Amino acid sequence: MNIKDALEQIMDIKAEIRELREELSDLESGCYGLSLRDLDAIMAKGVIKDKTLETAVFIINTRADLTEKIKRLTQTTRYVESMLATLDARGRRLMRMYYYKGLSGDKIAVVMHYCDGHYVNKLRRRYLCRLMATERKIKYDEI
Repeated sequence: MNIKDALEQIMDIKAEIRELREELSDLESGCYGLSLRDLDAIMAKGVIKDKTLETAVFIINTRADLTEKIKRLTQTTRYVESMLATLDARGRRLMRMYYYKGLSGDKIAVVMHYCDGHYVNKLRRRYLCRLMATERKIKYDEI
């Protein structure tokens, strides 16, 4: 995995996690707030309607998917943070705002007191190029 892909992956995984959490919330409210332990007990008894059982199984599977996505996000974030450590503080802050928080160039410009979003995007591309060059150097040094 390269740094550019890792940064994009962070944005994608965060969106997927947000969607899974919303889906779980909707499903669990439909199951009247049953906990995972309650759902397991209900499934073990086998005394419920098939539809409720299907929903319970779906909730359990969705929770497992959510856990897996969080693990992937953690691993990817560790890699990205190790690379961001090679940038100056301003670069780290800008990249985190864009890729972690999902802020637009215009919003970052306001927060960081830059003239406009175009300048922020230009800086972001420069920092990304620096990260990619650092990554190539690290890989070259390993050979």
